[in-house]
Amino acid sequence: GSLPFGPCPGEAGVATFALPGGRTLESAFAVRDGQSIRIEYQRPMGVRPDPDAGQAMQASLCRL
Repeated sequence: GSLPFGPCPGEAGVATFALPGGRTLESAFAVRDGQSIRIEYQRPMGVRPDPDAGQAMQASLCRL
């Protein structure tokens, strides 16, 4: 599924995928003024997301 990533200007969201081998992938994206960025973060399935990783993703996405 995917969720809007509200703190960023423009359009942004995070999609979460279950990968083979028991891993989770979060693919974050942002689009604004004709520019886009995508960031990916993987972790073992069942492990909670690292808050520092989420903050780093947000900081990078919202820079556009």
